[in-house]
Amino acid sequence: QARTDARRLVEMGHGRTGRRQPATVAGAGVSPRQARTDARRLVEMGHGRTGHGVGPRQARRRLAKRRQPVTAPGGRTLMVETRRMGKTGLFAHFSDRFGMKRTDVRDFFEELQRLSEAELRRSGEFTLPGMVKLVRQERPARMGRNPATGERIQIAAKTVVKARVAARLKDAVLDG
Repeated sequence: QARTDARRLVEMGHGRTGRRQPATVAGAGVSPRQARTDARRLVEMGHGRTGHGVGPRQARRRLAKRRQPVTAPGGRTLMVETRRMGKTGLFAHFSDRFGMKRTDVRDFFEELQRLSEAELRRSGEFTLPGMVKLVRQERPARMGRNPATGERIQIAAKTVVKARVAARLKDAVLDG
């Protein structure tokens, strides 16, 4: 049985010999079939060409994190795989949408970041219209308590940046 499983893993591209994966699978208490299914899903989700380096337990945890409950027609609740858009996906979207090179899109976002930093230093505010307003805020020194001992301690003054979401965006997201 172990040889058959190893052969299947090799056919799926899990290493030259596939010997390591059945041991990992057996040690995790997950059937080889379930492990192959999890590995296949990870590959489909973009975790490398073969899903190497991810054991069955890690695969299940990663998949569980990406599943969200969604109510289907008829009142049934389904677990749907979701994926947040990362930096690469954001650059790809803008590149496709506006017909620009990804390097140009990356340069645009880097300049937007530099501009926001400069404006926050200069005026204390930076606004992306319809999305968010960044505000620099000075927090005064204050007295606090050490939670472990209950002793009163002095907390130093500091400067923080707060983000205020625009009402239009908040309404659009919360209303559906």
